[in-house]
Amino acid sequence: MALQDDALRLIELGRQVDRAIKDLRKDNFNEFVRALAGYVTLRASLQRRMLDEDVDSSEDSRARDVLRKIATGEGLEADRFVKAFGEITDNPDLAAFGELDDAKMEELGSDLFYSWYSHYEYVEALGELRPLIPGCDVSPTVKRLVGEARQCYAFQQYDATSTMCRVLLEAGTRDICEQLGLIRRSSKSYKDDWSRLLGKVTFELGIEEALKKKLKRLYGDLCTVAHAERQATTRTRAHTEFLATLSALEELYTRRAAKPSERKDMAQLPISLQYVNFASAPLLDQTPPAASAPPARPESTVSGRNGGKGMPLKSAPIPSSGARVRCFARPAPALRLRR
Repeated sequence: MALQDDALRLIELGRQVDRAIKDLRKDNFNEFVRALAGYVTLRASLQRRMLDEDVDSSEDSRARDVLRKIATGEGLEADRFVKAFGEITDNPDLAAFGELDDAKMEELGSDLFYSWYSHYEYVEALGELRPLIPGCDVSPTVKRLVGEARQCYAFQQYDATSTMCRVLLEAGTRDICEQLGLIRRSSKSYKDDWSRLLGKVTFELGIEEALKKKLKRLYGDLCTVAHAERQATTRTRAHTEFLATLSALEELYTRRAAKPSERKDMAQLPISLQYVNFASAPLLDQTPPAASAPPARPESTVSGRNGGKGMPLKSAPIPSSGARVRCFARPAPALRLRR
């Protein structure tokens, strides 16, 4: 409760400064200076301590309000008096009261950052990791997330590192789905959960069940930290999970690179045609030899909904008996034909 007690004390000092200014005379000028000095010192101390405070458990609502205003830079009522006094007396420190100038930044940086961290630790941590080497192009999102995961590890934020690995695994799987034409960014399936996306990828790339189970086990481990089910992530575990995530993505991207991009432009087709797997069931040459050409079929017409004149419907070529064609996932609407 130390912050709460000092915040309540700061409220009282602010009132003293306010009263001293309203009744400022020569005989009470020293009282005003003492109140002002006490306010300035205590407020600067609170601002400094909150930079290094993650959670404060103050119960008094007045103290919480003061602490929020100091931390957010909103400032307190008495701050205006301090700044005005600094301008009148030509005191730059008081005129910029509450702001973090270069001198304060240097002092606080030495205490809060360089006391436990330096470029040696940063370079050493990055040296323990490696970049993603997928064997093909990846999306800008995947590149960015790999960099963020590495930065989290370099700055010793190991829970954040494991959480970013889960996000990276999701982004990489979604990127492969999009490359294969299995999902479109504008469709609802783009927001499918990771398990469904993985199912699409493993089916399309023919990934064996053992690798699929390995990916799911890794994803489940990463979920424990994302869902706050893990006590804390150690440096060793974060390092292991990061490398495992890269290896898993590289395996998927390698399989993706080995597969021709037959479906890369499928997203441009009408939605019904996207269910036809032309790659796995190619149509054979539909042009029969001239000698054995079957007689042409008569043109048919499709009757209009309101009985209007029908439009000609041309006969579709019939694939030879050896061709395999996957039907639409959804049946096409029935058409009424008339000769």
